[in-house]
This record gives sequence, C-alpha cells and structure tokens, in this order.
Amino acid sequence: MQRFFWAVVLLGLISGLLSSGVQAGRAGGALDDARAEQLIRGTLKAQVEAWNRGDIPGFMQGYVRDESLRFASGNTAERGWQQTLERYQKRYDTRQKMGQLSFVDLEVRVLSADWAEVFGRFVLKREAAVGDATGLFTLLMAREGDRWLVLHDHTSSAD
Repeated sequence: MQRFFWAVVLLGLISGLLSSGVQAGRAGGALDDARAEQLIRGTLKAQVEAWNRGDIPGFMQGYVRDESLRFASGNTAERGWQQTLERYQKRYDTRQKMGQLSFVDLEVRVLSADWAEVFGRFVLKREAAVGDATGLFTLLMAREGDRWLVLHDHTSSAD
C-alpha cells in the first residue's frame, strides 16, 4: 500500500511539472517567453527612438544604471552607466555623427525568468561626409520588475 501511495505522489509530481511548462531544466513557458521578448523588444525600440531624437541620456535608459554595466567595443571595455554615457557622448557629439539608428536581424533568446540574450545588427544612416556605420552586437539583458535592461553590451563595428 505504501508503494502505491508513493507511486501516486510521484505521478502527480511528474504530471504537475509537465503541465507547468518545465522544459530543459527551466521553468516558464511559451507565454512567459513571448511576453519577455515583447518587453525586450520594447526596450530596444525605445532606445532607437531616443537615439533618433538625439537623446543619448534617453537611449541610456535601456541600460542597467549602476557600476555593474559593462560595455565592450573597439578593443576596450567600460564599466558603469555614467562611463558608458560619457563614451557615447564623446563619440557621438553631433547629430551628424549620430545619424539615424536602426536595429535589424534581432534574435532574442530568453534564458530564464530574469535573463535574456539578444543578438543583432545596428545600422547608422548618416550624411555622406560622415558615412554610414554598421556592426554586430550581443546583449545580456536582466529583468528588473517589468523592465528588461542591458547589463552587458558587446558591440563590434565595421566603421
């Protein structure tokens, strides 16, 4: 009788795990991942909109705002939100240098309830005197409440 009891308990646990969407060692399901991807894409869209207004501090709202932020590009890495902001402001000190930004070929991979990876290409359309720029990026994004923010940004540029 005791074996029967434990068999029923075990079957109940397995059934509960299968119906809750546990897959490959992580909780959650397609709906959670779809909502996370929607929020992540919303963060990136807001960054593009801010950039195209010439608003670098607004663009930076998509990044974790503390010293844990890491931005790597051009064979250097910066730590911290303020340092990353200053790097952007120095490199893109005119609207001509900023141009019009778009993110293309985005691949969002939700890793867990709190972490996601984004791969994509940035494209800057600029005046001929400055020239267009493009490059690839990989982002590690962290969930903070209902927001997803960039914690690590590794960008390579072809300009």
